[in-house]
Amino acid sequence: DTFNPSDDPGSLSCAAGHQLCGKNDCSAMFIDSLLENVTASLPPKCCMCRCEIPAAKFERLLNPEQHMTYLNCLAMQQLEPGEAIVSCTKCSYFEVRTDKPPVFFCANCSESHCCVCKASLPIAYEDADDFEEAQDEIVAHFACADMAGAKAMIDAALEQGKEMQCPGCGLSGRKDGACTHMTCPRCD
Repeated sequence: DTFNPSDDPGSLSCAAGHQLCGKNDCSAMFIDSLLENVTASLPPKCCMCRCEIPAAKFERLLNPEQHMTYLNCLAMQQLEPGEAIVSCTKCSYFEVRTDKPPVFFCANCSESHCCVCKASLPIAYEDADDFEEAQDEIVAHFACADMAGAKAMIDAALEQGKEMQCPGCGLSGRKDGACTHMTCPRCD
């Protein structure tokens, strides 16, 4: 039997014709791997020849959560220095901001959350007691903004500890399962 990509709607192919099948989850594992380190992996490239994979072919295989991650990373690549994307934790709304607000209020779904710890925050109600409680909780999250730099350093150190850099090109990767052998998609 020869492989026919039209028989496998989950398959992924590059412009050179290399195929990752969908039946054995090869394309799904490729997508998961790419989205783990998406900033270093965009645009998606074939793991065999490094040829770009057409965006339309790649995007049709993404689930809604993966698609949102992919679109956010594409948007982040277009940002000017000093700009950042601030997004809602409840819906797909996001804004490009030049300031660093400690609290984000979504214009789409009216939810609010702390921009540092991502905790949902209460909406201030008209009732005086509820309003004061909500306001106190929101103000308490301004301390998160004061600790944002330290949190970013800790998160980066934890993330760096999980990864191993390729000695040839410096691309970060992670060990897959119990296998001790690692290969680099850039250098191979």
